Amino acid sequence: MSLGRDVVLKTCVPLSVQRTGSHVRLIGELEPIDCEPEALSVLAAFWRPTTLGDGLSVLRRRARGAQSWVELTQLVLALHRAGILVSDEAVAPGLRSSNTDDALASLAGLSSIGAALHQVVRAEDVVLIVGPGAALHALAVARVGARRVYVSETSPISAVAGRLFQDNGVEGRVQPLPGGGERATVLVAVGWQDEGRLARDVESHRHLLEPGARFVPRGIARVAQLIVVPEPILDEHDFTVRNTERWSRAYGIDFSALAADHERQFAIRLSSCADWIRRCVPIVLATWKLGSEGWAAPAATTTVQVDGPFNAVLVHTDPQWAAEPLGFGVGDLAAARATVHLLSKEVAGFAGERITLRAPPGDPTGPPQVVLHDR
Repeated sequence: MSLGRDVVLKTCVPLSVQRTGSHVRLIGELEPIDCEPEALSVLAAFWRPTTLGDGLSVLRRRARGAQSWVELTQLVLALHRAGILVSDEAVAPGLRSSNTDDALASLAGLSSIGAALHQVVRAEDVVLIVGPGAALHALAVARVGARRVYVSETSPISAVAGRLFQDNGVEGRVQPLPGGGERATVLVAVGWQDEGRLARDVESHRHLLEPGARFVPRGIARVAQLIVVPEPILDEHDFTVRNTERWSRAYGIDFSALAADHERQFAIRLSSCADWIRRCVPIVLATWKLGSEGWAAPAATTTVQVDGPFNAVLVHTDPQWAAEPLGFGVGDLAAARATVHLLSKEVAGFAGERITLRAPPGDPTGPPQVVLHDR
Protein backbone atom coordinates (compact mmCIF):
# COMPACT_ATOMS: atom_id res chain seq x y z
CA MET A 1 0.00 0.00 0.00
CA SER A 2 1.12 3.61 -0.61
CA LEU A 3 1.85 5.67 2.47
CA GLY A 4 0.05 8.99 2.18
CA ARG A 5 -0.22 11.39 5.12
CA ASP A 6 -3.82 10.29 5.77
CA VAL A 7 -3.02 6.57 6.03
CA VAL A 8 -3.82 5.33 9.55
CA LEU A 9 -1.07 3.18 11.06
CA LYS A 10 -0.75 1.28 14.33
CA THR A 11 1.70 -1.14 15.87
CA CYS A 12 0.88 -4.76 15.07
CA VAL A 13 -0.69 -7.21 17.51
CA PRO A 14 0.94 -9.27 18.91
CA LEU A 15 4.27 -7.47 19.21
CA SER A 16 7.31 -8.50 21.24
CA VAL A 17 10.20 -6.16 22.05
CA GLN A 18 13.56 -7.60 23.11
CA ARG A 19 16.80 -5.87 24.01
CA THR A 20 19.83 -7.30 22.17
CA GLY A 21 22.97 -5.49 23.24
CA SER A 22 22.74 -1.92 21.96
CA HIS A 23 19.76 -2.69 19.70
CA VAL A 24 16.13 -3.70 20.11
CA ARG A 25 14.56 -6.64 18.31
CA LEU A 26 10.94 -6.26 17.25
CA ILE A 27 9.02 -9.47 16.61
CA GLY A 28 5.63 -9.32 14.93
CA GLU A 29 3.95 -11.83 12.65
CA LEU A 30 6.71 -11.51 10.01
CA GLU A 31 10.48 -11.87 10.34
CA PRO A 32 12.09 -10.19 13.39
CA ILE A 33 13.81 -6.86 12.74
CA ASP A 34 16.73 -5.40 14.69
CA CYS A 35 16.66 -1.63 15.13
CA GLU A 36 18.32 1.23 16.93
CA PRO A 37 16.65 2.13 20.27
CA GLU A 38 15.03 5.12 18.52
CA ALA A 39 12.55 2.62 17.10
CA LEU A 40 10.81 2.78 20.47
CA SER A 41 9.92 6.42 19.74
CA VAL A 42 8.29 5.31 16.49
CA LEU A 43 6.31 2.62 18.30
CA ALA A 44 5.14 5.18 20.87
CA ALA A 45 4.02 7.59 18.13
CA PHE A 46 1.87 4.88 16.48
CA TRP A 47 0.88 2.87 19.56
CA ARG A 48 -2.74 3.79 18.92
CA PRO A 49 -4.29 4.29 15.45
CA THR A 50 -2.66 7.47 14.11
CA THR A 51 -2.43 9.03 10.67
CA LEU A 52 1.03 9.02 9.15
CA GLY A 53 0.98 12.82 9.11
CA ASP A 54 0.14 13.11 12.81
CA GLY A 55 2.68 10.46 13.75
CA LEU A 56 5.42 12.23 11.82
CA SER A 57 4.50 15.50 13.55
CA VAL A 58 5.04 13.81 16.93
CA LEU A 59 8.37 12.37 15.80
CA ARG A 60 9.44 15.74 14.42
CA ARG A 61 9.13 17.28 17.86
CA ARG A 62 11.18 14.43 19.33
CA ALA A 63 13.93 14.66 16.71
CA ARG A 64 17.31 15.74 18.08
CA GLY A 65 18.32 17.67 15.00
CA ALA A 66 18.17 17.03 11.27
CA GLN A 67 20.01 13.69 11.29
CA SER A 68 17.72 12.35 13.99
CA TRP A 69 14.69 13.45 11.96
CA VAL A 70 15.96 11.64 8.85
CA GLU A 71 16.67 8.48 10.84
CA LEU A 72 13.21 8.49 12.45
CA THR A 73 11.40 8.86 9.12
CA GLN A 74 13.49 6.04 7.66
CA LEU A 75 12.55 3.89 10.64
CA VAL A 76 8.86 4.49 9.99
CA LEU A 77 9.23 3.15 6.45
CA ALA A 78 11.37 0.22 7.58
CA LEU A 79 8.91 -0.80 10.30
CA HIS A 80 6.03 -0.59 7.86
CA ARG A 81 7.85 -2.85 5.39
CA ALA A 82 8.61 -5.29 8.22
CA GLY A 83 4.96 -5.50 9.25
CA ILE A 84 5.52 -3.82 12.63
CA LEU A 85 3.48 -0.77 11.60
CA VAL A 86 0.30 -1.88 9.87
CA SER A 87 -2.82 -0.20 8.56
CA ASP A 88 -5.51 0.25 11.17
CA GLU A 89 -7.78 -2.28 9.45
CA ALA A 90 -5.17 -5.00 9.99
CA VAL A 91 -4.94 -4.46 13.73
CA ALA A 92 -6.89 -6.55 16.22
CA PRO A 93 -7.76 -4.78 19.47
CA GLY A 94 -6.26 -6.18 22.60
CA LEU A 95 -5.26 -5.52 26.17
CA ARG A 96 -1.57 -4.88 26.72
CA SER A 97 0.54 -4.19 29.74
CA SER A 98 1.23 -0.71 28.36
CA ASN A 99 -2.43 0.19 28.89
CA THR A 100 -2.01 -0.57 32.56
CA ASP A 101 1.36 1.19 32.65
CA ASP A 102 -0.19 4.37 31.23
CA ALA A 103 -3.02 4.30 33.71
CA LEU A 104 -0.77 3.58 36.67
CA ALA A 105 1.50 6.42 35.61
CA SER A 106 -1.44 8.79 35.86
CA LEU A 107 -1.96 7.60 39.42
CA ALA A 108 1.22 9.46 40.38
CA GLY A 109 -0.93 12.46 41.26
CA LEU A 110 -3.64 10.47 43.02
CA SER A 111 -2.70 11.92 46.41
CA SER A 112 -3.66 15.37 45.12
CA ILE A 113 -6.88 14.09 43.54
CA GLY A 114 -7.67 12.13 46.69
CA ALA A 115 -7.30 15.18 48.90
CA ALA A 116 -9.62 17.14 46.61
CA LEU A 117 -12.19 14.34 46.58
CA HIS A 118 -12.34 14.33 50.36
CA GLN A 119 -13.17 18.04 50.20
CA VAL A 120 -15.66 17.82 47.34
CA VAL A 121 -17.43 14.45 47.50
CA ARG A 122 -20.30 13.85 49.91
CA ALA A 123 -21.98 10.60 50.89
CA GLU A 124 -25.01 11.20 48.64
CA ASP A 125 -22.95 12.05 45.55
CA VAL A 126 -22.83 10.16 42.28
CA VAL A 127 -19.31 10.44 40.82
CA LEU A 128 -18.45 10.04 37.12
CA ILE A 129 -14.77 9.41 36.27
CA VAL A 130 -13.58 10.09 32.71
CA GLY A 131 -10.26 9.92 30.92
CA PRO A 132 -7.36 7.48 30.53
CA GLY A 133 -7.02 5.21 33.53
CA ALA A 134 -10.53 5.98 34.79
CA ALA A 135 -11.21 2.34 35.68
CA LEU A 136 -8.12 2.13 37.88
CA HIS A 137 -8.81 5.49 39.51
CA ALA A 138 -12.29 4.26 40.40
CA LEU A 139 -10.78 1.73 42.79
CA ALA A 140 -9.44 4.59 44.89
CA VAL A 141 -12.39 6.92 44.39
CA ALA A 142 -14.82 4.24 45.60
CA ARG A 143 -13.18 4.42 49.02
CA VAL A 144 -13.94 8.12 49.42
CA GLY A 145 -17.57 7.40 50.29
CA ALA A 146 -19.68 8.38 47.27
CA ARG A 147 -23.02 6.64 46.89
CA ARG A 148 -22.17 5.52 43.36
CA VAL A 149 -19.14 5.70 41.05
CA TYR A 150 -19.52 5.46 37.28
CA VAL A 151 -16.60 4.94 34.90
CA SER A 152 -16.17 6.06 31.30
CA GLU A 153 -13.19 4.06 30.05
CA THR A 154 -12.59 3.43 26.35
CA SER A 155 -9.16 1.82 26.40
CA PRO A 156 -8.78 -1.99 26.13
CA ILE A 157 -8.46 -2.24 29.91
CA SER A 158 -12.22 -1.54 30.12
CA ALA A 159 -12.76 -5.14 28.99
CA VAL A 160 -11.57 -6.40 32.37
CA ALA A 161 -12.79 -3.46 34.47
CA GLY A 162 -15.68 -5.47 35.90
CA ARG A 163 -13.29 -8.16 37.13
CA LEU A 164 -11.04 -5.49 38.67
CA PHE A 165 -13.98 -4.04 40.58
CA GLN A 166 -15.08 -7.50 41.76
CA ASP A 167 -11.58 -8.56 42.85
CA ASN A 168 -11.19 -5.36 44.85
CA GLY A 169 -14.58 -5.56 46.53
CA VAL A 170 -16.19 -2.47 44.99
CA GLU A 171 -18.34 -4.02 42.26
CA GLY A 172 -21.54 -2.99 44.05
CA ARG A 173 -20.74 0.72 43.87
CA VAL A 174 -18.60 1.06 40.72
CA GLN A 175 -20.25 0.55 37.36
CA PRO A 176 -19.91 1.54 33.69
CA LEU A 177 -21.58 4.67 32.32
CA PRO A 178 -24.78 5.79 34.10
CA GLY A 179 -27.96 4.01 33.15
CA GLY A 180 -31.60 4.48 34.03
CA GLY A 181 -31.41 8.27 33.85
CA GLU A 182 -29.17 8.70 36.91
CA ARG A 183 -26.92 11.75 36.52
CA ALA A 184 -23.63 12.48 38.21
CA THR A 185 -23.17 15.27 40.73
CA VAL A 186 -19.35 15.18 40.54
CA LEU A 187 -17.14 14.69 37.48
CA VAL A 188 -13.52 13.61 38.00
CA ALA A 189 -11.34 14.29 34.94
CA VAL A 190 -8.29 12.03 35.05
CA GLY A 191 -6.49 13.29 31.94
CA TRP A 192 -6.29 16.95 32.94
CA GLN A 193 -2.70 17.37 31.65
CA ASP A 194 -3.86 16.99 28.03
CA GLU A 195 -5.89 20.16 27.52
CA GLY A 196 -7.51 19.00 24.29
CA ARG A 197 -8.42 15.61 25.73
CA LEU A 198 -9.80 17.24 28.88
CA ALA A 199 -12.06 19.59 26.90
CA ARG A 200 -13.41 16.70 24.81
CA ASP A 201 -13.99 14.53 27.89
CA VAL A 202 -15.92 17.26 29.70
CA GLU A 203 -18.02 18.23 26.69
CA SER A 204 -18.87 14.65 25.64
CA HIS A 205 -20.07 13.77 29.15
CA ARG A 206 -21.90 17.01 29.95
CA HIS A 207 -25.29 15.42 29.25
CA LEU A 208 -24.63 12.91 32.05
CA LEU A 209 -24.24 15.60 34.72
CA GLU A 210 -26.74 17.21 37.05
CA PRO A 211 -27.10 21.00 36.75
CA GLY A 212 -24.55 22.57 39.07
CA ALA A 213 -22.31 19.48 39.11
CA ARG A 214 -18.88 19.94 40.69
CA PHE A 215 -15.60 19.15 38.97
CA VAL A 216 -12.28 17.66 40.07
CA PRO A 217 -10.01 19.36 39.31
CA ARG A 218 -12.05 22.54 39.67
CA GLY A 219 -10.03 24.17 36.90
CA ILE A 220 -6.70 24.28 35.15
CA ALA A 221 -4.26 27.04 34.28
CA ARG A 222 -1.53 27.44 31.68
CA VAL A 223 1.50 28.65 33.60
CA ALA A 224 4.55 30.20 31.92
CA GLN A 225 8.12 31.21 32.78
CA LEU A 226 10.97 32.82 30.87
CA ILE A 227 13.81 30.29 30.86
CA VAL A 228 17.26 29.54 29.53
CA VAL A 229 17.43 26.28 27.58
CA PRO A 230 20.99 24.92 27.94
CA GLU A 231 22.96 24.85 24.69
CA PRO A 232 23.29 21.03 24.52
CA ILE A 233 19.51 20.68 24.86
CA LEU A 234 18.96 23.44 22.31
CA ASP A 235 21.20 21.67 19.79
CA GLU A 236 19.25 18.44 20.26
CA HIS A 237 15.81 19.95 19.69
CA ASP A 238 16.13 22.93 17.37
CA PHE A 239 16.74 23.06 13.62
CA THR A 240 19.18 25.84 12.77
CA VAL A 241 20.67 27.10 9.52
CA ARG A 242 24.00 25.64 10.62
CA ASN A 243 22.54 22.20 11.32
CA THR A 244 20.47 22.01 8.16
CA GLU A 245 23.33 23.13 5.92
CA ARG A 246 25.61 20.50 7.46
CA TRP A 247 23.10 17.71 6.93
CA SER A 248 22.23 18.93 3.45
CA ARG A 249 25.87 18.45 2.52
CA ALA A 250 26.02 15.04 4.21
CA TYR A 251 22.81 13.61 2.70
CA GLY A 252 22.47 15.56 -0.53
CA ILE A 253 18.98 16.63 0.55
CA ASP A 254 17.87 20.25 0.91
CA PHE A 255 16.79 20.62 4.57
CA SER A 256 16.60 24.43 4.52
CA ALA A 257 12.81 24.36 4.90
CA LEU A 258 13.19 22.82 8.35
CA ALA A 259 15.11 25.83 9.62
CA ALA A 260 12.76 28.28 7.90
CA ASP A 261 9.44 26.72 8.87
CA HIS A 262 9.01 24.32 11.75
CA GLU A 263 7.44 24.22 15.18
CA ARG A 264 10.09 25.65 17.47
CA GLN A 265 8.89 23.77 20.50
CA PHE A 266 9.38 20.45 22.24
CA ALA A 267 7.89 18.54 25.15
CA ILE A 268 9.75 17.73 28.35
CA ARG A 269 9.01 16.50 31.86
CA LEU A 270 9.04 19.26 34.45
CA SER A 271 11.34 17.18 36.60
CA SER A 272 13.87 17.04 33.73
CA CYS A 273 14.21 20.81 33.50
CA ALA A 274 14.03 21.62 37.20
CA ASP A 275 17.60 22.97 37.22
CA TRP A 276 17.25 25.20 34.15
CA ILE A 277 17.66 28.94 34.79
CA ARG A 278 14.40 30.87 35.28
CA ARG A 279 14.32 34.62 34.63
CA CYS A 280 10.96 35.34 36.25
CA VAL A 281 8.41 33.85 38.62
CA PRO A 282 5.66 31.63 37.12
CA ILE A 283 2.74 33.60 35.71
CA VAL A 284 -0.70 32.48 34.52
CA LEU A 285 -1.31 32.74 30.76
CA ALA A 286 -4.86 31.42 30.74
CA THR A 287 -7.35 29.70 33.03
CA TRP A 288 -10.29 27.41 32.43
CA LYS A 289 -12.90 26.62 35.03
CA LEU A 290 -14.24 23.18 34.15
CA GLY A 291 -17.86 23.39 33.09
CA SER A 292 -17.53 26.96 31.83
CA GLU A 293 -17.65 27.92 28.18
CA GLY A 294 -13.93 28.37 27.61
CA TRP A 295 -10.59 29.82 28.56
CA ALA A 296 -9.97 33.24 30.07
CA ALA A 297 -6.66 34.56 28.79
CA PRO A 298 -5.69 37.97 30.17
CA ALA A 299 -2.19 39.23 29.36
CA ALA A 300 0.15 38.91 32.34
CA THR A 301 3.10 41.22 33.02
CA THR A 302 6.13 39.92 34.86
CA THR A 303 9.46 41.38 35.93
CA VAL A 304 12.87 39.96 35.06
CA GLN A 305 14.49 39.01 38.36
CA VAL A 306 18.20 39.18 37.48
CA ASP A 307 20.33 40.31 34.55
CA GLY A 308 20.83 37.60 31.95
CA PRO A 309 19.56 36.24 28.64
CA PHE A 310 16.59 33.97 28.02
CA ASN A 311 15.75 31.98 24.90
CA ALA A 312 12.44 30.24 25.56
CA VAL A 313 9.14 30.17 27.42
CA LEU A 314 8.29 27.10 29.51
CA VAL A 315 4.54 26.37 29.66
CA HIS A 316 2.80 23.69 31.69
CA THR A 317 -0.73 22.90 32.82
CA ASP A 318 -1.48 23.38 36.50
CA PRO A 319 -4.59 21.91 38.17
CA GLN A 320 -6.71 23.64 40.80
CA TRP A 321 -7.86 21.09 43.34
CA ALA A 322 -11.08 22.02 45.15
CA ALA A 323 -10.62 25.32 47.01
CA GLU A 324 -6.85 25.08 47.22
CA PRO A 325 -4.55 27.50 45.35
CA LEU A 326 -3.10 26.43 42.03
CA GLY A 327 -0.18 24.11 42.58
CA PHE A 328 1.20 20.63 42.05
CA GLY A 329 1.39 17.83 44.55
CA VAL A 330 4.65 15.90 44.82
CA GLY A 331 3.45 13.08 42.61
CA ASP A 332 2.04 15.41 39.96
CA LEU A 333 5.33 17.26 39.51
CA ALA A 334 7.27 14.07 38.85
CA ALA A 335 4.97 13.00 36.02
CA ALA A 336 3.89 16.39 34.63
CA ARG A 337 4.87 17.39 31.14
CA ALA A 338 5.63 20.87 29.87
CA THR A 339 6.19 22.48 26.49
CA VAL A 340 9.27 24.56 25.72
CA HIS A 341 8.54 27.32 23.19
CA LEU A 342 11.81 28.55 21.69
CA LEU A 343 12.10 32.24 20.86
CA SER A 344 13.27 33.32 17.40
CA LYS A 345 16.43 34.71 18.99
CA GLU A 346 17.99 35.01 22.42
CA VAL A 347 16.86 38.07 24.41
CA ALA A 348 19.07 39.95 26.87
CA GLY A 349 17.09 40.43 30.06
CA PHE A 350 17.71 43.14 32.63
CA ALA A 351 16.75 43.02 36.30
CA GLY A 352 13.54 44.97 36.90
CA GLU A 353 12.52 44.98 33.23
CA ARG A 354 8.79 44.52 32.59
CA ILE A 355 7.81 41.84 30.11
CA THR A 356 4.30 40.75 29.13
CA LEU A 357 3.46 37.16 28.26
CA ARG A 358 0.13 36.56 26.57
CA ALA A 359 -1.71 33.94 24.59
CA PRO A 360 -2.19 34.61 20.86
CA PRO A 361 -5.48 36.43 20.09
CA GLY A 362 -8.23 33.86 19.67
CA ASP A 363 -5.95 30.98 20.66
CA PRO A 364 -5.60 30.80 24.47
CA THR A 365 -3.63 27.55 24.28
CA GLY A 366 -1.30 28.64 21.48
CA PRO A 367 2.42 29.51 21.69
CA PRO A 368 2.84 32.47 24.07
CA GLN A 369 3.74 35.90 22.76
CA VAL A 370 6.51 37.90 24.48
CA VAL A 371 6.22 41.71 24.60
CA LEU A 372 9.22 43.79 25.73
CA HIS A 373 8.12 47.11 27.28
CA ASP A 374 11.29 49.01 28.08
CA ARG A 375 13.12 48.91 24.73
